[in-house]
Amino acid sequence: MNNALLMKWLWRWLSAPNLLWCWVISSRYGCDGSHPHRFPRPGQHLFSLWKAILEGCTSFSEAVRWRLGSRSLISFWHDLWIGELTLKERFPSIFQIAADREGGVHWFWSPRGETGFWEVQVHRNLNDDEVESYVELLELLQECELVPSRRDEVVWRPKAAEGFSVRSGYQWLRRETPPIEVHLRLGEALRRSDFHWVSGECASDS
Repeated sequence: MNNALLMKWLWRWLSAPNLLWCWVISSRYGCDGSHPHRFPRPGQHLFSLWKAILEGCTSFSEAVRWRLGSRSLISFWHDLWIGELTLKERFPSIFQIAADREGGVHWFWSPRGETGFWEVQVHRNLNDDEVESYVELLELLQECELVPSRRDEVVWRPKAAEGFSVRSGYQWLRRETPPIEVHLRLGEALRRSDFHWVSGECASDS
């Protein structure tokens, strides 16, 4: 439960980044301006509370996705904002040769022309397999509905309609907890029907 309580701070960092304490943390430890929602990664000088909060980043990040708005807060490759995988997971070959692997979504959108277009630059020519993946990536991006007037919004995947809660965070952390194997042999009264509980299933030796 303690870890779920710490995850609440990560949620508040993403959902309300203009809060005073967010600015204080960002100022104290620095924050990547390409996607300012990124959790600060301080070096050795780290106070214990923030260190404990950051230890839950990986599990927390797996449980959130982004709803596209102005495109200013979302990491193009690293955040989950289109489809069911991050773009670096879905298109690993393109990610490896991308000219920019850390930029926000807004860096990959060009407003030129009547409707604008997506532009993903790479640092070398594509081979045949990469061309196919690159075209698939651009086709996927064309499906995005851009809403410049709306701020990017973080969504808690386990409870998208309700948002994050400590209870749902606790349930998310427990999802990969291996079942506890319990062996229980009943006493003398049940000797004729010797039951065992194994991993939550009841079996009889009789």
